Amino acid sequence: YNKKSTYEEILTSVKNIQRHGLRVRGLFIVGADNHEKGIGEKIADFVIENDIAGCLIQSMYFIPGTAAYESHKNELIQPCNWSRCTGKVVHYPKLISPADLQKEIMIATRKTGITIIIFCCKLLFAAIVLISSSISIFSFKIR
Repeated sequence: YNKKSTYEEILTSVKNIQRHGLRVRGLFIVGADNHEKGIGEKIADFVIENDIAGCLIQSMYFIPGTAAYESHKNELIQPCNWSRCTGKVVHYPKLISPADLQKEIMIATRKTGITIIIFCCKLLFAAIVLISSSISIFSFKIR
């Protein structure tokens, strides 16, 4: 699907962005010919281990007129049924069933969603501490 970046290049880019004080969000497309059971855990582990701030995990979609569509048009579950393009798996991957791939998306989303909730709780706690400190300093200056 013309992906030219290697895992190492992606990891280097993530670390470079973070080194400059920016947060990284990820988009992960599943359903490639080499994806199999366990892809959800692999994605979730990558997100957690590399402090990815948020992510979207979705199945591949095949748009008519593209090379990907031409190479996969016989593997589509319901060709040209665009109502399925709402997060549902739309094709028969080579190494995993559509149902199992959908489960992998849910596994990754659930595991990374919990991480994002924890991150948000940490931010909220830091904000409360900061506000409390500011109030204490402010009331000290009033006296």
